[in-house]
Amino acid sequence: MSLQGEQFRDVVLRRAKEVARTTDALLAAAGGPSTTTMTTLRRGDFRPRNDSMVKFDQALRWEPGSAWRVWNGGRPTPLPSGGRGRRGTAAAGSVVEFVLTGHQGVRVVVKGPIKERAALEDSVARLVQDLDDS
Repeated sequence: MSLQGEQFRDVVLRRAKEVARTTDALLAAAGGPSTTTMTTLRRGDFRPRNDSMVKFDQALRWEPGSAWRVWNGGRPTPLPSGGRGRRGTAAAGSVVEFVLTGHQGVRVVVKGPIKERAALEDSVARLVQDLDDS
C-alpha cells in the first residue's frame, strides 16, 4: 500500500468513528462507498474514482471535495453539525418511511440519502429479528 493510500485510509477510518459510522455497512447506508470499496481500501488496493470520493464526502459529512484533498495530502473540511454543506439540500428522496413487515409495531423513518430502500428494509428487519431473538 502506498503512503498516500495509508494516510487516506487512516483519515477515513478515524472520521467514520467520529460520525458513528463504524461499520462498512453503516457507511454505505449513509450514502458512502460500497462495502466492497471499503474492503479494497482496507486491503490497500483502493484506486480513487470521482464517484467514490463524492460518496466518502457524503457519508463522512465532509464538504464536497474533501476526500480528494485528503487523498492529495490535505485536510478535509467537516460539515457543521446538522449542516448539509454549501449546497444546502439533502439528496433527492432523502426521507424513507415504512412499517416493518411482520412487525406492525415497528415504524421506521430514515432521514438522509438512501441508496437502496430494499437493502435498508432488509437490514432493519435483521436487526429487529436479532433483538427479538435475544
